[in-house]
Amino acid sequence: MIVLPNSFEKYLSALRISVSISILKHGLQPRHIDNLRKIHIAESLLHKTERQSVDINKLCTNLLSAVSTIKQGFKFEVKVVGNLYLNKNIFTLLLLNFAKQKDFIKISAKDNFLKINFEGKAKSLSHLINASGGFSLYEVKTKQTIIIIPANQTNEKSVEIETEWEYLFNKFSVVNMVFGML
Repeated sequence: MIVLPNSFEKYLSALRISVSISILKHGLQPRHIDNLRKIHIAESLLHKTERQSVDINKLCTNLLSAVSTIKQGFKFEVKVVGNLYLNKNIFTLLLLNFAKQKDFIKISAKDNFLKINFEGKAKSLSHLINASGGFSLYEVKTKQTIIIIPANQTNEKSVEIETEWEYLFNKFSVVNMVFGML
């Protein structure tokens, strides 16, 4: 079956080309990284229903290790075994935005659900939480937020996951886009 791009995909593609031409003309500037970040978020939200098999332990470890190199004092804990079926792009954006705002994140999985714990609230990221099909709970006494994302266990081979070095040294990687690094 042939799948043709819709008008929104064509528009996002034209925006990417426009940003790349501007980079070639004027050199890489912070506004270009910001525009690419917005385009990446729009593409991720456009394809929010797509799911793939992802090795969550490898993804979280590589992403958050790159973040801990950039952000001093950031710590994380990952307790997930196996591959889970979810949207990799939205989950990546969600993790990186949490890491940008918080100093400690705990990720675990149980009974076909992925759980993310951290201190503070997650109001500004509700659009990404909803796009992942999850929900958040805020505990008033401990001032912690728990985010629950449905993610089924799978035995399928995981999609390709970039290494920590690729996240750090590629100027157009999602880590460098979210953290605004040049």
